[in-house]
Amino acid sequence: MYLYIEMWNAKPAWLALDEQKRGAFMEKVGAFLGSVEDPENCSVYGTCVNDGDTVPRAQYNYLVVWKLKDKSFVKPIADGTAAVGWYEYFDQVNVGGDMLDADALVGSLIKL
Repeated sequence: MYLYIEMWNAKPAWLALDEQKRGAFMEKVGAFLGSVEDPENCSVYGTCVNDGDTVPRAQYNYLVVWKLKDKSFVKPIADGTAAVGWYEYFDQVNVGGDMLDADALVGSLIKL
């Protein structure tokens, strides 16, 4: 299992759009998501708006966590995100890696 996390903030170009244009854009995003989501291989594990109580707080307001069968499913997500024009409206960073249990993570830290 592979976890892929996208974090983003709205750019001024997004804030300049009225709600109707934002809604129309999100319909395109929804169609894209429908084209890549597959419960067995590629699915949204969860999303959230970053609250102000997390310390230290990452400087991104929104995030989505994808649960993927393996890393090969990242490319279709990344390519589709670019194709819908997402980066015109949002400043985004991504992180990802193989899902580990706590013991494997601790072992990885010890072996640094």
